[in-house]
Amino acid sequence: MGNYMIKKTILIAFILTMSIGLHTFSQNESDQLVFEQVCSRCHSLDRIRNHKKTTTGWKKTVDWMRRKPDSTISRKEAAAAKRYIVTINPGYAKELFTQKCFRCHQLDNLGESQRTPEQWRRLVQWEAKRASVFIALDEAKDIGDYLAATYGAQTHPLEPEKEALQRLTEDKCLRCHVPETVFKTNNFFAQWLIINKRMQQKSPAWIDDAQVETISQYLSAPQLFEMSRQRSP
Repeated sequence: MGNYMIKKTILIAFILTMSIGLHTFSQNESDQLVFEQVCSRCHSLDRIRNHKKTTTGWKKTVDWMRRKPDSTISRKEAAAAKRYIVTINPGYAKELFTQKCFRCHQLDNLGESQRTPEQWRRLVQWEAKRASVFIALDEAKDIGDYLAATYGAQTHPLEPEKEALQRLTEDKCLRCHVPETVFKTNNFFAQWLIINKRMQQKSPAWIDDAQVETISQYLSAPQLFEMSRQRSP
């Protein structure tokens, strides 16, 4: 009886997995068909596929085409076209990553970074704010999604209290400093306190006394320091 139930469970799981896979495959095929039918009414499909835009840019283009006075594109067709565009756009995200990130960074060991997908996205958004003239926010989104999918590590989440401490440190310190300076410098509490008080003097309204002490304790605690090195954005 036990073996029968195990085999039955495995069979059901296999059937469900296959059903999900077939549904995804048929959904992609359906979206592609709609995309080709709708977009080829006015444009060459080769021109569309060879044109380089961010995912956000393509979605805005589809919405704009749908809002044109003479448009016959339905809301459902627009949604399908946008879903398909997302599946053919990652190649441009990789190209953006190469063009934008290698200009300032040596990125040979990305696979060893142990950043989570969320951390990759946060890091790229943060870099985009620092270099807003060079990296647009929609470009940063595509680059972040590419890095999250390619190099994102599935690590165990921090406890809520430690997560809050890390976010506070990121919010205050990464405004002016790169992550390596903050999270990969192993100082004692007294050393961090001196550094952070000096930073406070530069911008007293940005960080208060309690935050200076909390951040100094967080960065100097050995067990938290190790977690920060592995999970820094």
